[in-house]
Amino acid sequence: SCLKLCRFSCPVAEVTGSETYTPSGKTALLYYLLNNKLEWNYENTSPFYMCLLCGRCKEFCDLDVDIPNIMRAARYEAVKRNLAPSFARDIRDKILSSNNIYGKNNEERNKLLEKYKFTGENGKILIFAGCKVSFEAIDILDRLIDILNSANVDFSLLGEKEPCCGAPLFDLGFYDDFLNKAKETAEILNAGNYETIITLCPNCHKMLSEIYKCEGITLSAKIVHYTEFLNALRKEGKIIFEKIADDEIYGYHDPCKLADVDLFEAPRELLNAVTDNVREFQWNRKMTYCCGSGSSLEKLDSETSQKIGNNRIEEAEDLGITTIVTSCQTCVNTLFGLSNKSHNNIKVREITEILHVKKGQIK
Repeated sequence: SCLKLCRFSCPVAEVTGSETYTPSGKTALLYYLLNNKLEWNYENTSPFYMCLLCGRCKEFCDLDVDIPNIMRAARYEAVKRNLAPSFARDIRDKILSSNNIYGKNNEERNKLLEKYKFTGENGKILIFAGCKVSFEAIDILDRLIDILNSANVDFSLLGEKEPCCGAPLFDLGFYDDFLNKAKETAEILNAGNYETIITLCPNCHKMLSEIYKCEGITLSAKIVHYTEFLNALRKEGKIIFEKIADDEIYGYHDPCKLADVDLFEAPRELLNAVTDNVREFQWNRKMTYCCGSGSSLEKLDSETSQKIGNNRIEEAEDLGITTIVTSCQTCVNTLFGLSNKSHNNIKVREITEILHVKKGQIK
């Protein structure tokens, strides 16, 4: 029988204190709706979006119930009845109209093509930057390119031709739109005959490496997260990173979507290669604690989202971690903003910020 252990794992339930927002409460709500015990309306479907899709509940569940996918299915039912919240519809419309989550001109993705004078076709390796990096965190791609250039790696960028992977459509319940977008994206990526696609965004990585395959959409290239690619270069001796000379205590924050695909070792090995001052979070790897912005929760309930993020920062404080390192652009933005707001002196760094190539040491 169900022990409802998930109710103690859910960050949303923890900070709201609401039984409705527990994983078991939301699945019960879906059951009553599907069996016509409750009316389909905004009030009864909005709890389905009070979920980070972080997956912690799966790790606590003795019955292996996949709550995140149940929530995606519940959202799909809401979408079919025109009950998706306005923020979700807005994201959908932007992706379908502009090929990115911001509704911006996709030509803005050309910034680094122009800076590095790329033609967009420079080898069998493609960097799939993702919407977040392309429009809000271009410095991450800039740093990655500098490192790859140091190691003499040839690669391509699509620039304005890069499409959205469709992850928000999949997560927010727009399943039919997602399938169309994923097929379109796969066609573009397969046309390049790339051998390797390097992903920067955890959402994009999970989509391209796992979800597409589950949906019967084939990609010909091998999908590799940028931390995996950099760590492989390091192990092969093609690149050496300088040791950090400071007194910071570093803690690696596992992004939820990378935890979903068991991507734990590469970023930790990179971090341990540059500093000996590393401390693990109590909640790590499969049990990682979300930054609070998973599945765009901040757009629905910013107060709940911020409380969840603050819990992660407080955990770092309690453990004596002074610098949080992660490999997710959303986590960086969220935790950095909350840390600054609370004036607690916890620093937040994206991992390439602390990876400095040792000059004259490249093979």
